[in-house]
Amino acid sequence: MEPTPSEWKTRTLLLGGFLGAMAGVAAAFFFIRSSESAGVGRPSVQPQAALQAGIGVMGVLKQIASLAEE
Repeated sequence: MEPTPSEWKTRTLLLGGFLGAMAGVAAAFFFIRSSESAGVGRPSVQPQAALQAGIGVMGVLKQIASLAEE
């Protein structure tokens, strides 16, 4: 039985949201772990580094979006 357009969209959004949340938790965990191993308390993030990370995330999102086009 083929799922209706509404069903597959809902499932896709839920799965994407869950995977995104898990990726965010993992990124935060690794950020905290690297800060602790460097012996730094609360690390300061430079704006340039945050911008580079944001651009990298946008590139990954663009690649994911292009999967549907293939």
